[in-house]
Amino acid sequence: MKPITFSSSVKYASWLEYLLILGELKDVPVCAGLGKCGRCKIKFLNKAPKPTLKEADLLTIEEINEGIRLACEHVPKKGEEAIPLFKKEKGLSMAQEVDLLGIDIGTTTLKWGGIRKNKFVLLGKKINPQMGAGSEVISRLEFALKENNLFFLRELLLEDLQSIIGNHNKPICITGNSVMVYLLLGKDVSSLSKSPFFLTYKGNTWEKILGKKAYIPPLLGPFVGADISSGLYFILEQDPEYPFLFCDFGTNGEMVLAKNEREIFCTSVAMGPALEGVGLSFGGVFSENSLSKLELLDLVKNKLPQANFRITGTGYLYLLSLLLNLDILDRKGHFQPGSNWKLNLNLQYKNNKLFLNKEVYLDGKDIEEILKVKAALNWGINFLLTKAGIAFKDIKSIYVSGALGSNLTADVLVNLGFFPLTWEEKIVFLDNSALKGALKLLVAKKSEEEIGKIFVSTRYFNLAEDITRREQFVDYMLFEFVN
Repeated sequence: MKPITFSSSVKYASWLEYLLILGELKDVPVCAGLGKCGRCKIKFLNKAPKPTLKEADLLTIEEINEGIRLACEHVPKKGEEAIPLFKKEKGLSMAQEVDLLGIDIGTTTLKWGGIRKNKFVLLGKKINPQMGAGSEVISRLEFALKENNLFFLRELLLEDLQSIIGNHNKPICITGNSVMVYLLLGKDVSSLSKSPFFLTYKGNTWEKILGKKAYIPPLLGPFVGADISSGLYFILEQDPEYPFLFCDFGTNGEMVLAKNEREIFCTSVAMGPALEGVGLSFGGVFSENSLSKLELLDLVKNKLPQANFRITGTGYLYLLSLLLNLDILDRKGHFQPGSNWKLNLNLQYKNNKLFLNKEVYLDGKDIEEILKVKAALNWGINFLLTKAGIAFKDIKSIYVSGALGSNLTADVLVNLGFFPLTWEEKIVFLDNSALKGALKLLVAKKSEEEIGKIFVSTRYFNLAEDITRREQFVDYMLFEFVN
């Protein structure tokens, strides 16, 4: 990459934000300023700023001495010159003809798929080009509210959509959470940025995007968007038994509790990008070089890659579940050294870090991020069941989609405390439910009025109303289900 000299009169919060504006963060899965992933390295060519505490932890002494710093940790000053050292990740991408096209705009990733010869095909996925503006919806909203940034974020999305859509001239359905839909359409995001949150646009419309007609499914609430209505439609088409729970895990966790056809309750909770493999020490999105599943034999027979590798969100869950079973971790998420486990599993424990090889390790910060996700889910489930007046034993099925909708088994989620033990046999994994539901909506050729009637009974609840459980959030941070 070429050296970049900062000469702007505009004030930027960090070098990371400046590089985002310059378009240097495309396809770079950074944690968006959380200071956890260490991927936004830049090398200062003139005097480097003093390293921060986070940099002392994430960078080697050699890197610090060479003038390498993290872009998220320093505000750019006039005259500073630096070279980005980013590593870009390529997602799946196959430009193939399809009869119908669906695109799911997630906070962290974009996915697209289609119908070809009456069968669903996943065509591609990549990092959301807006990631540098914030790893979750709240920081993305804060960035969008700054002057001209809404237009900038929209253009980033449209540029990627142009390459995805190409010359496709048949029906398109674009789904995503409420914030992503607003940013795509250039809608004012003020109503989603501060309490009381409300929708000024509710989807269920045909829009002109890049000169093509695209259907936007209904938005069910300020933070329960078109991806959830699409996924819910996919489930409803399978004639499910009531009551059922639908959980979509990603940067934002959405939960839908369908008591019956006439009573549907939903809420959402901020989870952060950990389940998508972003923001963890060695986290990464799914690719050929990432670890997405782990079993005991992999440790005993030392089958892990010896070179540097990345671990997906599901890979971290498999790892943590295995460590719990081996008593290497306790249910509070603390390492339990002292036994001889490290001698026969090819693991090394030092400085409160568990090394899987010479370079890749798991530390307390990674464990805490996963515990926060687990705690948020427990909170949301308890909240919805209370609102609906339903007991745990009455739930017939739990549909799991999103980042955890594939490459995972029910016993792992139950062992980590995401769900109660009694639900293990009821968990159904749905891979790409938002995309499949979006395409089913196109196939059905229903009118906006007909689709609107399906979701008219859906009630959205703000989880922040649950003050008692919010104050007890720390009590949920155990690797066991808490109710």
